[in-house]
Amino acid sequence: MELNRELEKLLKKVEKPARYIGEEINSIKKEHADVRFGFAFPDTYEIGMSYLGLQLLYNILNKEENIACERVFSPAPDMEALIPLLKREIPAHFHAHRADDILTAIRIAHEFNLKYCILHATGAEKITDCMASKYNYVSVFTDFY
Repeated sequence: MELNRELEKLLKKVEKPARYIGEEINSIKKEHADVRFGFAFPDTYEIGMSYLGLQLLYNILNKEENIACERVFSPAPDMEALIPLLKREIPAHFHAHRADDILTAIRIAHEFNLKYCILHATGAEKITDCMASKYNYVSVFTDFY
């Protein structure tokens, strides 16, 4: 599946893609925690990260072994291109051949409540029961060169 390529295309359209990828220096990632929550700041990444109170609380909470705290910020205006997609006005396009990739695309679309279209889908015959229960678009074809 070519989800990374699609994400890369999307990030090229925004002014500062680093604010959306979540890989900033000194970020804390925990696989296992009893308590998980998002510390939401009601402004953009740059404003929120410059707020000392956010940094202090984030570090204090993440020092606790059983607590995982993530930071969440408002999207900048340059991400407004995604609004029609998120409002289900237009479908997300996934390019997937294999059945497991098709199922991954469906799972991602359902997690984000997206309308979707799967292109190629040459392995769809292996998962027809799953495909039949979804009300979206599938285009089955192959490329021969």
